[in-house]
Amino acid sequence: MAHKIVPESKYPGMYRIVLPDGSLSDVLNLCRAKDTAVRFEHIAPAPPPPPPPLITGPRIDITISPCLKPAMMGGGMVHRDEYDAYLGDRLVCSSWTPFFDAARVLIAEGHDPEATLVMRHRGSDHDVLWAKLRYAATLTVSGNYFVPYRPPPPS
Repeated sequence: MAHKIVPESKYPGMYRIVLPDGSLSDVLNLCRAKDTAVRFEHIAPAPPPPPPPLITGPRIDITISPCLKPAMMGGGMVHRDEYDAYLGDRLVCSSWTPFFDAARVLIAEGHDPEATLVMRHRGSDHDVLWAKLRYAATLTVSGNYFVPYRPPPPS
C-alpha cells in the first residue's frame, strides 16, 4: 500500500506525502511526490488502515481470574481449573467455563440478550473472547469443542 499523496491547499500544483505518523512532508511537485512515496515504501511502509470495529452495539465486559478458593488437591489457594468471572467488582460466577456460565447468569438477571459479552483476563489489555449474550448462553465446552448447553437434570 503506497503512502497517500495529497494536494497542498496553499500552493496549486504542489503536493505533500502523508507520513506514517500522520504528519505531512514538505511541499513537492507531483513527480517528486510520487517518486518519494515509492522510496518511503522501502524504508517505512505505510501503516494499514484501522480495522473496522468488531463489536458494535451494547457491550458487557467481564474479567476472569483463577478461582481463589482452597484447591481440592495439594492444598493452596488457587483452584487451577476454575475461574471467577467479574462484572466490574461483582463476582458473577465461578466456573470451569466462566464465559458461557456468566452469559446465562446475566440473561437471568435481565441483561439485554443482544448485547455483546466480552471477556478478558484480569490485568490484560486485550479481549480474548466475545459473542452475543443470547448466543453465548446456549453454549458450553466439552473437551476442545463448543457444544450446546444442556442444563443439569433437577436433583
